[in-house]
Amino acid sequence: MKRIIKWSLIIIVLLLLFGCSAEYQEAATTVPREPARVDVPEPEKVRPEPEPDIPYTYGDDRFFDRLWDQCEDGDLDACDELFWESPAGSEYESYAIARMDELENALTDRDIVDAIGADFLLDLTWDTLTRREQTDLCDGARLFGWAVAGGLLSEGSDGLVKPEEAADWLSRKCR
Repeated sequence: MKRIIKWSLIIIVLLLLFGCSAEYQEAATTVPREPARVDVPEPEKVRPEPEPDIPYTYGDDRFFDRLWDQCEDGDLDACDELFWESPAGSEYESYAIARMDELENALTDRDIVDAIGADFLLDLTWDTLTRREQTDLCDGARLFGWAVAGGLLSEGSDGLVKPEEAADWLSRKCR
């Protein structure tokens, strides 16, 4: 009986830890940064001479049209360049703004987890735990089952990690 109470308390503490820990929340929502890049000068772009009048919309300028096409294909850098290089108030500029918003808002937190992998996110979480907490988590998972423990980890990640992913990861981590 004492053992069941002990394990119940451990699970409650883990729930509180995973549900409220600022370090866990930060680890669950922080995307690793890329290493700093060394700026290598790009060769100068050859831009055709513009028409005598100011380019305003698609078809007015080959340089801006190429950027528009790249932006339409999802190239955020091309959208950014189209925005900064095109004349203020032009349809080129308006399209670049609209497309950048569309591309940036299309990503969800789950898209990011899919891109980096749930295992990576769970490994980050694991690394924030002390050795004792790791042992308790594995012992609790063995006692209550991998699916239950995976469900609790999933809830602790605000649903970023699916319960099956967490259960599978935990069963591999604790063996």
